[in-house]
Amino acid sequence: MFIFSRMLDGRILFNQASPGKAFVGWQEVPGGVRTDVALASGMQNETVFVFAKDQAGRVLFNQAAPGGAFVGWQEVPGGFRTDVALAAGMQNETLFVFAKGLDSKIYFNQAAPGGAFVGWLELAGGVTTDVALAAAGRKNNLFVFAKALDGRILFNQAAPGQAFVGWQEVPGGVKTDVALGAAMQDTRLFVFAKSSQGTIIFNQAAAGGAFDGWQSGI
Repeated sequence: MFIFSRMLDGRILFNQASPGKAFVGWQEVPGGVRTDVALASGMQNETVFVFAKDQAGRVLFNQAAPGGAFVGWQEVPGGFRTDVALAAGMQNETLFVFAKGLDSKIYFNQAAPGGAFVGWLELAGGVTTDVALAAAGRKNNLFVFAKALDGRILFNQAAPGQAFVGWQEVPGGVKTDVALGAAMQDTRLFVFAKSSQGTIIFNQAAAGGAFDGWQSGI
């Protein structure tokens, strides 16, 4: 398990723990990159990837194979710029990174195992946002969540080798004013949000099923 953190001075640190073992201690990801937002990470097979927006808005990534050191920061090709944190997710063995453009549109890039990133594409549907995205995978389906400019909570999904199917609102009429979070528990997909009352709420969906409804109590 890896955990990544941005320090107050912008340095990017990581810590790691093997199954059943304690965390080994904080270290800086080598390369001197600084950021002013949260990090994103994902796994491709057994290689861990970390994504960072540098202080110029470039989208950078670093990677480390099992037992190996981080290999160095590289820019995701294409000259893309963002002003918020990134999101990353897996679809089968393909690694995806999602970003808000400076035009508030939503973009993604992807890389198959052993391959380069293929290029930035706008996620079709015309949705715009002012905060970071969230992403998570359920079985082979990849989900991305966005807060629309009017606060609605939207999601999109794609199966392996297929296009994203289109934006839908997570049912329940909930609106938020901050970025979302998403995670998997076995095959169950979770999305987390701040409600208009300031409480933390969540919604969940089993594989092949609809969202169950918004709940509080975290």
